[in-house]
Amino acid sequence: MWAICMQEFKGLFKSIKSIFIISFLSGISVLFAHFGNSLGIDDMSLEASFTSGLSTLIVFLGMLFVFILSHDVISREFQSRTLRFLITKTSRKNIIIGKALGVTVFWLCCLFLSMLLIALVSKVFFFKTFIQCTVFMIYGISLTILTSTFVSKTSQSLIIGVILSLTLPILGLLSLLLENKLISWVKFLTPYHYMDLSLPYLIGVLILSSIFLFISIIHFERKDL
Repeated sequence: MWAICMQEFKGLFKSIKSIFIISFLSGISVLFAHFGNSLGIDDMSLEASFTSGLSTLIVFLGMLFVFILSHDVISREFQSRTLRFLITKTSRKNIIIGKALGVTVFWLCCLFLSMLLIALVSKVFFFKTFIQCTVFMIYGISLTILTSTFVSKTSQSLIIGVILSLTLPILGLLSLLLENKLISWVKFLTPYHYMDLSLPYLIGVLILSSIFLFISIIHFERKDL
């Protein structure tokens, strides 16, 4: 499991797409932090003023970033036939967990780097924003693994991933703004409702993420190679 985790983690850092996304996240984070610093906003909105760039990117594009980099996290193993070799070394459950850990550690490093750059400007490390962004990305990672487990072709997993990552933010935000009962229930299935509340409510996002991973493991163990 740990070998799979490290392999996935290292593989992500070697990708040109990953380098571009990391640079983009870091650049926007620093740019908005400098802008917030120049405004001289009071302490009540200090964290929001410095972290608005990173938070906005994660909320609206975070899942898209995850899908772009990891849409084939499981499906590529089917297409390359390497899955037959992996299951001789470890269990299918460990493959899913190892992949999930590897992708999660990668994004933890990316977010920590962005928050560290913001801290260099603000002289404060904003743990609340770091935790919120991390939990949000864990949701996206779990959804990505779920999609990649059910869709064996990498081209299809990418298309479905892009559609999901663009649709979910719209549905999630609409469910918060509209009183329509036909759509309001959707908010409980997306991370946006829980992120709008206090930190303890983020447990709801972690529960949803755990459910996605559990379904992935169950389906993966029953799937024919």
